[in-house]
Amino acid sequence: MPYEARVIQSHTSNGSVANSSNVTVTFQIRRTDYAMIGYNYQGNAYWRINCDGQSTGNKYFTFDWGYHPQNQWWTVGSHTFTIAHNGDGSKHIGFDGYYYTGISPSDLGASGSATLTKIPRYANITSFKNTATTVNSATFYWTADSKCDVLQYSLNDGSTWSNASGSTFSISGLSPGTNYNIKIRVRRTDSGLYTTSNSISFTTKSIARISNSSLSMNIGGSLSLSFSNYGNNKSFLRFYAQKTDGNWQQIATVSNIQAASYSWNLSGYSSTLYSLCPNSNSLKIKVICGVSLNGKEYTNTVSGTAKVTNSNPTFTNFTFQNTDNKTVNIIGNTQNMISLFGNLRVAIASANKAVAKNSATMKYYNIVISSGNTIISKKINYSLSDINVDIGSLQSSGTYTIRIDAVDSRGNASTVVSKTLVVYPYHTPAISASIDRLNGFEAETALKVTTLISKINIAGSNKNGIQTLQYRYAESGKPFPETYTQLNNYTTSESGEDFVIAINEPQFLTLDINKTYVFEFKVSDKVTSYTITPNANQGVSAMNIMDNGNILMGVTPDERNVKDTKANLLVQKDIKAKNRYVMEQIDKRSSLDASDGGIEIPEGADLNNYKTVGNYYCPLNTTAKTLKNCPTGYAFTMEVRKGTGDNYPQQVIYEYIGGGFERYFDHVDSKSWKPWGSRWNSNNRFSVISNAVKSLYLLMHPVGSIVMTTSNSNPGDTFGGTWQAWGAGRVPVGVDTNQIEFNSSNKTGGSKTVSHHHTRGSLVANIGAVDNDTTSIGYDATNKGGVLYDYAFSHGNLKTNIPANRVNHATTVSGSTADTQVTNLQPYVTCYMWRRTA
Repeated sequence: MPYEARVIQSHTSNGSVANSSNVTVTFQIRRTDYAMIGYNYQGNAYWRINCDGQSTGNKYFTFDWGYHPQNQWWTVGSHTFTIAHNGDGSKHIGFDGYYYTGISPSDLGASGSATLTKIPRYANITSFKNTATTVNSATFYWTADSKCDVLQYSLNDGSTWSNASGSTFSISGLSPGTNYNIKIRVRRTDSGLYTTSNSISFTTKSIARISNSSLSMNIGGSLSLSFSNYGNNKSFLRFYAQKTDGNWQQIATVSNIQAASYSWNLSGYSSTLYSLCPNSNSLKIKVICGVSLNGKEYTNTVSGTAKVTNSNPTFTNFTFQNTDNKTVNIIGNTQNMISLFGNLRVAIASANKAVAKNSATMKYYNIVISSGNTIISKKINYSLSDINVDIGSLQSSGTYTIRIDAVDSRGNASTVVSKTLVVYPYHTPAISASIDRLNGFEAETALKVTTLISKINIAGSNKNGIQTLQYRYAESGKPFPETYTQLNNYTTSESGEDFVIAINEPQFLTLDINKTYVFEFKVSDKVTSYTITPNANQGVSAMNIMDNGNILMGVTPDERNVKDTKANLLVQKDIKAKNRYVMEQIDKRSSLDASDGGIEIPEGADLNNYKTVGNYYCPLNTTAKTLKNCPTGYAFTMEVRKGTGDNYPQQVIYEYIGGGFERYFDHVDSKSWKPWGSRWNSNNRFSVISNAVKSLYLLMHPVGSIVMTTSNSNPGDTFGGTWQAWGAGRVPVGVDTNQIEFNSSNKTGGSKTVSHHHTRGSLVANIGAVDNDTTSIGYDATNKGGVLYDYAFSHGNLKTNIPANRVNHATTVSGSTADTQVTNLQPYVTCYMWRRTA
């Protein structure tokens, strides 16, 4: 087609307020092959132009192309439209044109589009920043690219806008130490439109704060405080203390503090603070640091403790005395005592009462009386009146320290006041007595009594002695008579701190052999008395063989025992076989057997760990050999006992083969198990003997005493002392001062055999009755010198110088020469004899 059509536009802005443009759209055509002559270059036609939804409608006209030159645009029609822009001032439009001629080319059309020049509508905020802050205000600076007549701000994305003015503006009434978000909006003067900025953040400065992590002070002193941010504001300080009900009481306040540190003198409030903690050595405190801004207080709080110091109660004196008149009279003063008896009274007079300090109250006294491992403690409630505390007697002798301190309601203790008390050694009278029947079963009895009386030696003077030694007795099952019989035939000796009173009466009383008697022996010293009740048992021979074949050994031959059909051998004590006591072993097995609740000890166990009281057993030798700290490789049962107090457990082992061991745990000194010791001696008897028994044994066997026994064990191994084997191969003979051979102890002499030498004819004798008395015997003999020696014996009467003719029925005896060793041994039984040498 040689024709072309086009639409072109041009536009002008109507300004920001109108926010529109005038757009002129022109519709043109041209012919490209030659001039526009067509079949007819004149005629009637119409055109229309549309733009952004607006239209001119058909515009009719008469045209005349007039040979319009080739390739030149001919304007069909043009129209100006007013086009509204978008709210932001932008606009894109579409437009088109149409031309109808009714002749060739009949009709032509064209379309196009265009983006209109944007109309400026909003101001651009080119800068917005925070330039300064205080504890309650902030300053900001902003700029924009166009003139603005309104400035507003909003905090923390709120919906409320507040007015401000100027490129620099400030906001007040803010909270200290708070982070905020802020944005502004400005209104462009010419458009009246608002532009909103992005949010920026800012933080107000913090108020001054106490930087101490916690507070600490002594009541009566100053409180040291440190501050951070102290340059931001002046602060007030308020000091509080917590009352006993948990509420807080304001104590003091100061204002206008602005410094890095502050020493707050609170000494003037000591009495108030002490009164708030009468039962504690500490008081909870707090300090509030703050400032008033915009009619509101902003604060920070730090807590801590105020301590009570120099507030121990005062206590200066007490007295003590022995209030037992008997022992006071023996000792001669009230300030000393003897062990076991007396009454120690500790007194605190009202004039010497303890005094509490600084609002505390007194609660109690601690009384501690100690000597070595002996400690007696008492806690006595406080009283304004006189206090008397009776401690009683003290069990051990020695130098005691009496210590007393006073404790107040805060638990604070006074200085300890100490005094010294001497307790002199004393023990109650000890007595042992035995009434033994002759040969063990006859009516005649012998008495042996040994009594120990404590001397109570004070400064070299013995204050004690025996007062009475008496006895009474009755048939078993019957009451004692009212009165005692005094024993006066005793001897007195000394041993260490004791008087030893001894009686050895071989002919005491004659008692019915078929009855058992109970004796009561009573010994008294100046302090007290002690009584024992030994028996004189029914006379029982060592062995009786009954008609039915029963054998009784040390057993009374009463009807019950004689007719016993279950046993042929009845014994009073145990039966010993192969160095073991049969019944003793049976009793141990039955009491410690596993079937009675014993606990089996496993392989590899450590006996040091067995401290719990109870019964244990190891059934196999092979297991015993794997155990640690075990004294035996044989099967055994073990008993763990309490011992002396809970802290001293004992372990006792009973071997199934008959041996035994024991040890105890030392809680005080070594804090470990003591070494194992054998529990049996060679006679398979217990070797554990108390020190009191050992001492009594040695007192009954002073140096020089002889002990006869069938055991070869040295008595010193069991009871102490030094003993030597004595009289080996010899028979003891009583001292007889009238015979030179026997006039002192430890003399030896004699021989087992007698050597005798005689020759034939050296001995000639006539032996026969004397004076025809068949109840007599006599002889006459002549030695080599021919001297006649005549003797006669008649019922033990010795007669001498009897003429030979008076010896009737004489038989001549003559000797022969011989050397003869004649035995001199009497019938004997051997034993071990030991003599104490030290």
